[in-house]
Amino acid sequence: MSKGYLLYNSVESKILISDITNLDSIITHKGKILINNDLTNNLRDYGQKVFTTKGKFYYILKPTYKDIILKINRTTNTINSKDIAHILVNTSINKNSKVLEIGTGSGAFSLFLSHFINKAILSIDINFKNLKNSVSNIKKYGDIDYVLTLLIENKLNKLPIKSKNYFDAIIIDLPEPYIYLDLIVSVLKDGGDLVFLVPNIEQVKQSREIFAKSGFVYFRTYELIEREWLIREVGSRPYEKYLNHSIFLTFAKKIKN
Repeated sequence: MSKGYLLYNSVESKILISDITNLDSIITHKGKILINNDLTNNLRDYGQKVFTTKGKFYYILKPTYKDIILKINRTTNTINSKDIAHILVNTSINKNSKVLEIGTGSGAFSLFLSHFINKAILSIDINFKNLKNSVSNIKKYGDIDYVLTLLIENKLNKLPIKSKNYFDAIIIDLPEPYIYLDLIVSVLKDGGDLVFLVPNIEQVKQSREIFAKSGFVYFRTYELIEREWLIREVGSRPYEKYLNHSIFLTFAKKIKN
């Protein structure tokens, strides 16, 4: 279940909030929403309408995961909602999976997955600023009890992972995913899923060649184009701020070497 509240007036006027405990009011361009007992009670009941000091209104809705991912604080690039959905349908990840994420970024993938699996997600990064921000995002909108984040040095022999064939899936969001080849081969289960996200097609080709020589098969690479439409009574058209190319996703399965 997603966390937080979406105050919705229109596509152009919506506000995502995670907690109102320490707020006296919510500022919008349609006026101020005063925090009082009535609003506090309403926020426990999705679908209600609240009014601003200018007489305008917002509906209180349960946010979608896309709403959350679009609004989380970002200190670096993050996996988009369209990419997360594609990862789930192109892997065998389920509620009992053990997942390793290499490159936490802003925490979007771990945040999303924390609502769906019963095992801990291990997410590692070499950047303290990114990791601190991702933990804050997960605490606000995810389930931090299911996510373990670790700051690591950029050295293979310093990685705090010793168990072989432990993870069911590994997601790696780095331009050169093969730099962690030895780790991936060691800790990913036979038959497990490898997913890597890289920005350009030459990186895809080089990475696929390297992993193919190290016990990986069933490669699939996708470029996902998403275009939202603005539906109007007259003159419907593609929405101006649609998300075009963001990254290349490649999937593979590990076999016994």
